[in-house]
Amino acid sequence: MRSRAAAALADPDLGGDLPARGAFDVGVHLNDEPSAAANARLEVAGPGDAVGIDPRHVVRRVPGDGTSDFEPNLFCAIEFDRPELPWLLTPAAAEPASQRLRPWIVLAVVEETAGVSLEPAQPLPVLRIEAPAAPDGELPDLDESWAWAHAQVLLEDGATQTAAEIARSSPALALSRLLCPRRLRPARPYIACVVPAFDLGARRGLGAGGSGAVARPAWRRGDASVRLPVYLHWRFATGAAGDFETLARRLAVRELPAELGRRTLFAGAGGPGLPEIAAAAGAVVDLGGALVPAGRALGGLDAAVARRLAEALDAATAPDGGDDEEEVRAPRYGSAALAGAAGDPPPWFGQLNRDPAARAAAGLGARAVREHQEELVFGAWSQAGQLGEANERLRGLDLAAAVGGSLRRRHLAPLAVGGAMQAGVRDAVQRRSRAARQPDPRRVRRRSLPQGGQHGGAPQRGARPPRARRRGAQRRHDPA
Repeated sequence: MRSRAAAALADPDLGGDLPARGAFDVGVHLNDEPSAAANARLEVAGPGDAVGIDPRHVVRRVPGDGTSDFEPNLFCAIEFDRPELPWLLTPAAAEPASQRLRPWIVLAVVEETAGVSLEPAQPLPVLRIEAPAAPDGELPDLDESWAWAHAQVLLEDGATQTAAEIARSSPALALSRLLCPRRLRPARPYIACVVPAFDLGARRGLGAGGSGAVARPAWRRGDASVRLPVYLHWRFATGAAGDFETLARRLAVRELPAELGRRTLFAGAGGPGLPEIAAAAGAVVDLGGALVPAGRALGGLDAAVARRLAEALDAATAPDGGDDEEEVRAPRYGSAALAGAAGDPPPWFGQLNRDPAARAAAGLGARAVREHQEELVFGAWSQAGQLGEANERLRGLDLAAAVGGSLRRRHLAPLAVGGAMQAGVRDAVQRRSRAARQPDPRRVRRRSLPQGGQHGGAPQRGARPPRARRRGAQRRHDPA
């Protein structure tokens, strides 16, 4: 995810030392000539040319500055508005096969403890790590820095553009992210710092100049002390442990007793109609419980004994229990669920009624239902709730639909489309005419009649004529 001149770099990042600045060749062609009339090699800015990062590039910090209860099982991160920012000054191109490219900055999260300090300095604050603290325990491994710098682009379903094209045309849909792979400890204070990943950037930020021909890692494994300039930083603290991961790590493997999750069942003396088989002949089966230790199989009947018992059970049981006047036979469990079903019963029906262990579990379930049938019926009615009121409303809606359909069939269905429209218009006109003939009491006002009487014609006999108004007299305005 690179743009502008950095996208033209061709020398791959193979994990070793890099040149101080990336470079690429450009040529000038005149009059469509195939060969360049002039060639030049241009250099792009490298990690030693940066003296800081504008905080306005930051769009999010995880956790936020001043957080006091950050979950210790999460990673810290910082996100930038420009998707190419972590690789902007890396003086190389991505390795073609793996597409790995080390960023020129990394996110380091250090614990505020003895030997770790963040000191104000110029041009940048300085992170110092020395004894008794160890840089290997506080700083990430730069050999894996390529894995903790990400670019994110939001793509719509069916989009035909590449991620790079969308990042250039719609910058609001793209961002970059730095992660710190450090596992945090509960209830500890930390400082998150964005620091240079190459020594040229570290020397430039410390005020010693960023000149040099080769860019090497800013620190290596085994260093006794480290001094790094800090481009951006914020402080936070972790909360107490107690998340799901903590609980899961408390789980321990324990050897369980052999009898856990099973009960031995002797199926050789089932009663009338069933054969008597000795336990030594294979008439013992394990009755499994809800929880069975992992890796332990339940013991089953001998194959010959299982076939003998299955035939005897088919003959000794009846679909409805066989409760006639002569004898009462054992039921076939699940028959009610298959009542009225056509064809052969499903496989589970035979497994349930021919396996002694399955029949024992079904019998215990039926016994529990019989013993608690009153409580179960009461619970069912309680769950029904307002079904009666809902059914009453549904019946009212059915009645309204039936009445409406009857009116339509009697009055509207015999009419043609034009007749139905004329009937509707005629009814609307009649309603408006009736409403117009009836006075609206809200519009009736009390008014005085004129001197001419109700007809408003000639003045009544004996009425005094109005006086003539003198010329020049002021006209009186009635405020009413």
